[in-house]
Amino acid sequence: MTKNHNFRNTQQARKRVVIEHSIGGLKRYRIVSDRLRMHNLEQFEVALEVCAGLWNFCLTH
Repeated sequence: MTKNHNFRNTQQARKRVVIEHSIGGLKRYRIVSDRLRMHNLEQFEVALEVCAGLWNFCLTH
């Protein structure tokens, strides 16, 4: 591999780790990790936003 290719792979891997940790944090909430039988997409979006907000609050406090 060239140095440039290796550098790009490293940068991509770092971004992927951050994203995977974020998804893992959201999965702490059962509404995100369990199968949800909510047919209303708007309600699901609100629930996901609330979980993301709670997770961000946990990270900052």
